[in-house]
Formats: sequence, C-alpha cells, structure tokens
Amino acid sequence: MSPRPFAQRGMLALLLALSPAAATIAAVVPGEANPETPTFITPIERFQREHPGSGLYMLPGERVGRVYGKSFSSGATPIETAERFRLEHADLFGVSADDLVLEGPFADRRFVQPILWDEAAGDYRFYGVYYAQKVQGVPVHTGVLKLLVRNEPGYPLVLAAADVRPVGGDALELAAAAKPPRALRERDFAMRALDQFRAAPKVSGVESVIFAGVDNDLRAARLAVRFEAEGGTVFDPANYRKFLYITDAATGEILHQESRVLHQDIPGVVEGVATEGIGADICDDEAPIGLPYARLTVGSSTIFANAMGEFTVPLVSPGTITIGSQLRGQYFVVNNQAGADSSISQTATSGDFATILHNEANASATYRAEVNAYLHANLVRDFTLAQNPEYPVVAGQTNFAVNVNIADSCNAFYNSSSINFYQSGGGCTNTANSTVVYHEYGHHLINVGGSGQGAYGEGMSDTVAVAISDSPLLGLGFQSNCNSPLRNADNTVQYPCSTPIHSCGGVLSGSVWDTREALVAAGDENYRELISSWVINSILMHTGTEITPQITIDFLTLDDNDDDISNGTPHYAQLDEGFSLHNMPAPPLSLVAFQYPQGLPQFSLPGGGTTFTVAISPLVGQPNGEVSFAWRVGGGSFTLVPASPLGGNVYEVAVPATDCGNVIEFYLVAGAVGGGQATSPADGPSQPFRMLAATGLSEVLYDNGESSVGWSVANSVGLTDGAWESGIPVGGGVRGDPAQDFEPEPNGACWLTANRPGNSDVDGGSTILTTPALDASDPNSEVCYARWYSNTFGASPNADVFVVEISTNGSTWVNLETVGPAGPEADGGWYRVCFRVSDFVEPSANLRLRFNASDLGAGSVVEAAVDGLEVRVIECDDASGPDLDGNGVVNGADLAILLGNWGGSGTGDLDGNGTVNGADLAALLGAWNG
Repeated sequence: MSPRPFAQRGMLALLLALSPAAATIAAVVPGEANPETPTFITPIERFQREHPGSGLYMLPGERVGRVYGKSFSSGATPIETAERFRLEHADLFGVSADDLVLEGPFADRRFVQPILWDEAAGDYRFYGVYYAQKVQGVPVHTGVLKLLVRNEPGYPLVLAAADVRPVGGDALELAAAAKPPRALRERDFAMRALDQFRAAPKVSGVESVIFAGVDNDLRAARLAVRFEAEGGTVFDPANYRKFLYITDAATGEILHQESRVLHQDIPGVVEGVATEGIGADICDDEAPIGLPYARLTVGSSTIFANAMGEFTVPLVSPGTITIGSQLRGQYFVVNNQAGADSSISQTATSGDFATILHNEANASATYRAEVNAYLHANLVRDFTLAQNPEYPVVAGQTNFAVNVNIADSCNAFYNSSSINFYQSGGGCTNTANSTVVYHEYGHHLINVGGSGQGAYGEGMSDTVAVAISDSPLLGLGFQSNCNSPLRNADNTVQYPCSTPIHSCGGVLSGSVWDTREALVAAGDENYRELISSWVINSILMHTGTEITPQITIDFLTLDDNDDDISNGTPHYAQLDEGFSLHNMPAPPLSLVAFQYPQGLPQFSLPGGGTTFTVAISPLVGQPNGEVSFAWRVGGGSFTLVPASPLGGNVYEVAVPATDCGNVIEFYLVAGAVGGGQATSPADGPSQPFRMLAATGLSEVLYDNGESSVGWSVANSVGLTDGAWESGIPVGGGVRGDPAQDFEPEPNGACWLTANRPGNSDVDGGSTILTTPALDASDPNSEVCYARWYSNTFGASPNADVFVVEISTNGSTWVNLETVGPAGPEADGGWYRVCFRVSDFVEPSANLRLRFNASDLGAGSVVEAAVDGLEVRVIECDDASGPDLDGNGVVNGADLAILLGNWGGSGTGDLDGNGTVNGADLAALLGAWNG
C-alpha cells in the first residue's frame, strides 16, 4: 500500500469522521470531578496510582513535561483515546480540561497527524493528536499538548508531550478583556518595535494572546498581543530584521521577542548540490547530478522532471523544439542575488535524447551555488517525506524560496519563509552547500512541525544533516579548511548545557550520532532508516526550545512495539548507550510490572493499618516470588515488610499500624529470577507513594496569599532591603526569587521578600513575617504551607538560614523548622510542608507562625516566599465501625487492635465517648464475623 492512497483515503476519512465527534465525546467520557472536600492526593499522585507502569518527566516548577512508558488511555478512535486522557488528567499539567482545544500547531491547524510510515505494513504506526491551550478562545502563547497514539486496536496512548502554562483563575478575566482580531489594527503595533528597525516595519499576524512566559520562564499571566514585524529585505542582510513580538495589551511593553531570522552561528559553508561529498565546493570535485523535479518550459507549456531529474516532452508530431530551464522546480525556486538567475535554452529534435546541463563549465562559483542549493534543498525535502509522507506544510508546499549569493559572507539563515546563503569571502566559502542547506531547511521542519527553535532548533537542524549525510562532520570546509568542520556530531557535549545554543546543539547531534555508532556496532544493517525515522518524526512531538532527556523518551516511544517502553524497546540498548554518553540516559527498564487491582489506599486507619493487593507480572525479567512493602514515617530509613502471597503472583500488603496523623511514605519492591529488583513507583525511595494515617481530612482555613489581612511584618535594625511584602511575583526568577506563586493559584499573589525585578534580596539584617491568629484548637490540627528559599547566589552562598517558628501566645516561640544553609531546599523551588501542631505546642485557637528570612552572612543573595497557608484537622474517628482493620470482616484481628488500645482514645472507641472500654468491646463482639 503506497503512502498517497492512504493520505487521500485514510487521513481525510479520519478527519471527516472524527472532527465533529469531539463535542460528543465529552458527554460519553466523563472526567473525574474535583472533590469538594480536601484531598490528600495530588493529580500527579492520582495518576501514578492509576497508571503505576507509566513515568513522568518533571520540568522545573513541578510541571509535567512528558508522560511515557506503559500506555495510559485507550478508545475506539485516536480522538476518543485523547479525549479520555484530556478529561481525566488535564489537571496533571495544572490546567483545566476546558482549556485544551483540539487544534494542531501546524499552519493548517490539523489536530490529527499520522506519524512514522511503516513501509512493510503500508500504514502509519502512530497518530499524533494535538491540543492548543486556550482560555475562552484566547490562545495561551506556546500552550500545546501533543499526544501520541499507536495505530492498533484500542488506540493506546503511549506519550503525552506538554508545554502548557499554569495561567490560573485570573486568565478568565484576561480572556474576557481580549479584543477580537478585527479590532487589533496592524498600524497600532508597528511603533512598538520601531526602535529595532530603521523604518516602520511591516506588521502581520496580529492577535490577542495570554502570555505566561516561555519554556521554563514561568510568569504571571498577562493579556498580550502577538504579531510579527519585518523590515528591510532578505537581500540586504545588514539591514534585514524579522521578529515575533509579544507585547502587553495595555501598555505596549515588549514582554518577549524572538528573531525569525535563524542564522548559522559559526561562519561556514558546506558542499553543495553539484559538489560530490559532504564538503564545501573547494573541497571536492563536481559531477553531473540529476536535479529533482526541475521545471522545464516548452513554448507555453510547463513540465516537471521526476526525482532523478528525468523528464519526457510530449510531441504532437515529429520536429524540433526549444526547451528552457532555470534552477527552479515543483517545490523550490532559487534566486541568485549576485546577478540574473541562471537559465539554459536548448533545442532538441524528436528521436534525440536531450541533455540539459546546468553549470557545465563549472567556472562560476555563483552558478555552482545555485545548482548546489537547488539540489540539496530537494534532497532534504525528499528525505523528510520518506520518513513521513504527510509532514505538515512540507507535504504540500511549492515554490519555497532559496536565496543564494547574498552580498555577505560566512553565514546562512532561515526566516520562516526562505532559506538564505551567502557568497564566499571573509575567509569562508560559499555557504550554499550540502550540510548547510540541510541545516537551514531543518529549521523549517522544526518551525512547521510545531516546535520551538533555540538550542533544540540548532541541535535538531544539525541532526537532520547528520542523518542525511551519515557523517558527523557539519560544515566541512566552511572556513576554507577542508580538514576542519564547522561542528562535529562526534562530540562529548553534556546535558545540561549552558554555552551558546549552537554549541549546546551538540548534545542532541552527539546523542544521535553515538546511537548510530551503537547500532552499527550491534550489526544493525537498517541503522540509517531507524535514525532517519526517529529524527524526523520526533520533531512532531517536541515542545519548547530546549534539549532535555525528554527527547530520549520521544525516541524510545517511536521505537517501541508494545505500548510500554518500561519493558524495553527493540533498540533500547543502543538508544540508551548513545544518549547516556551525553547525560541523557533512557528511563531504566522495569524487570516486572506492578498492578493494583483495587487501587492504592489514600488513608490508613489510625492504630489499625490497612491492606491492599498487588499483582506482579513479567516484563524484562520473571518474578521470583519476593515482594516487599517498604515504608517509613517521619523520614529516615525505610523498613521492608514481606507481602503475603495469595497465589498466582498476587500478594497482600499489610500496612503497619501507626499513630493518627502520621504520613506513611511507601513503595513496593519485587525481585526477579536471576537477580535484580524492580520498584513501584519506578523511582522508589526518591519519589515514594504516600498515605495518611487517618480516616479523613477536614479544612479549617486556606489562605492563598491573595489577601494580607491580619499578617504583619517586622524588620530588624540594620535591614536595608528585602522586607516581606505581598503581591504577584514580578522579579522573573533570575536571582533566586520565585517567578510565580505556589499552586493552586499559579498566577496569583504570595508573600515574598522585596517584590521587584533585579537586586531585591534581603540585605543587612532580618525580616520577619507573622501570620494572623489561626484556629488550631482541635487536638488533631495540622498546619501546612508552601515555602521558597534561595541562598545559593552571590560571592558567599549558603551562609544563611530560613527559620520558621510557632507560638500560641505571640511571645514564646518554638522552632518549627530551619531551612539551609545548604541543600536542595535552599536553592529555590516551592516546597509544601505540613506539621502536626501538638508535636510542637499545645493546640490553640490563637496559633501563629512566623517566617524569618535573614542576611547575616557575607555576600549571599537571600530570597524567600510563603504561600498556601492551611489549617486542617486530621480525622481520627473510626469510620469503619467494628471492622478496625478495614478488611471487611470483624474477627480476631479487630479484637487485637481494640485490646491493644484499651483505655486509650481513637481506634476502637466505637461509641465515641473518648475511651476504649467494655462498651466498645461489647459492640465489637456483637458484630463478630459480620
């Protein structure tokens, strides 16, 4: 089955059949309603419990960037699979399901895209389903969710790639204030960027958006206007500018801008189309090479050559004709900026074989540049469509501009509408040659493929060139030295990378090249097809502008053949080897799989514990029958308790009894035949599950930082800067300060030290923030808050501490915790902590907390913030009645629990009189075996 019939029949039918269904799917696939009562389980923990075989790649700010591993949704169609996931788990990304709209990041807005053509099967392996983040129809800048669904019965969802912005409740008000596009006049925005242009630029694409930062720069949501401004012409590079702008809708302030002119960073030229080999035109010989899809004119008729440059001119009767040819074709138009475009006019007679040869004399570098640029532009396009015949925009794009011999040297660039190459000079060769052309067109693939540019754009563009040329040498001969490339994919650049983006691109090109080397060493004869397919199709799942280990996950998912990368993929070993050499290893394999038939408990009965079952099944290894429950309370080491076998690799886990209010951190351990262990969750002790020893939680107070009523600030003598104040963070997070407040109000206010951009840290003393009186009179009261503390900037970092104290009278204070002077929690980031009041002071209706941020050391930058203050009560009543262990039967185990707490309170106090005594014993015996 060829790709084209599928594109005409399958893709069109899919879109027509599924596009109208989105509105009805929401009615038949209900999401999980948010509980009205407080819950102990976060969306991330809920997802982990429901999908223990799936992994999460976390971004800074506790955002989920990738969901991967074992499939985590299914449906009758790709869209139904995607919609189930959106409705059930949009909160995993910190957004409402209503704010994710079926719309692709492509020019035609398609939201279903086939991915990875399988020649043997005659079909695609995957579908991409795409969502745009919008609030009441107003786009959130860069907000996108990309879902990868396998093309097989049940359409399992195997990868979710997200770059959504946590815009918060204020976004609804912002969206309501947005003006319709017709009210946004282009001339009104031209002046906003005028200082970057010599004359008023041409403005296009004006629209209202909600802006909340890009990549990991999270900012408070603002209503903004997005537009492009272009000044000068591509033929005058010294004066040519093209930018994307995001400006504040009210003030016109430029919030963000990106250059649309993506230059080759290191001056250089790679060998062109007519030049043999991969080097610049001075490095290798030239030879006649067919020009794909070249346009030819015969009288008033136009014909096009095939991929090999072959053509046929139909004649009505024998005779002589004149054939005209320029360096343009069905898909590209080459424009020579150093003179007239080269052309040939040649006669041919019926019965002859007509040979039209451009650059026959090979005497002109400018002519050679035209030929090289045309040839390699077609080669990279064909290469792309061989991996994905329906690649967005590229599959149907014609007359794309290729500008050569621009009057400058040592550079090349892409500007979203053309690729552009310079003449020789300044110590550099003509830049219109093979790998440079591949690189610049690679930027085009990234742009129309829905990804950002930045370091990723540079690295992936180099990687496209590596995949085509099967060589690590990029820009060989660019600087007139045929023994020296501009960049080399055979490198040791490591993630994370903080050097300029062109250098950091080596993390990606190096990972792919080392994967190629591992495939070759393993004897895989299809390594080029594998690398090429992964490279091109992974672009369609990338988000943002950075190179991170999320790309490793994308490659593995595209390689996978059974909906679960946790058990390996056909080329897991080679991908892990290649990416690990650049500190981007594959997620570790799981030897066995864990399933929880009844789910994981959220609460454990105080004093009585609870039980749950776990089923172990083989993956990479075979279960050896050894399953343990690892748990701890209050930090420290985990205690391992063997699980009880129930038969058939199913086990019962008994959660030990602990006092009401204790947080039980736990994970499961299962052994495999031949050695080795697997844990659930996969990261085991570093990211354990949690449950609370309680029968429930009730909220007394939650302060989201939006009001400062009752709070007070006191500063020490000598404090010169950094006093506590309340507000929406505006510092941008560049010197240890928070870029936004804590969830669930991600774009609201909080308390923070000196809320302003730039140098705003605590200096010269202490600033103390004190809460209003809090009602924590219940004996089981708990206080929680989110805190931020950074003490790692400056000439003498890690010299100070952040102290939190608790008091019942406002005069006598007890230390609640001390953060710092070193450690991960003193390096910025929001951390939510909870403390049981009775562990420190007597419960009181006049409880207060105070937060002391001080700069008493030399040369440290101290930033602190507080948000999400909560008082809640841990419910310790026995909600299960006489069934104290919650196993469904009243028996000797329940009697033992009651007798073990005889004379006490809480567990076993069945009549609620505050004491476990004979009346409670009688009630239990009366329900025996019930």
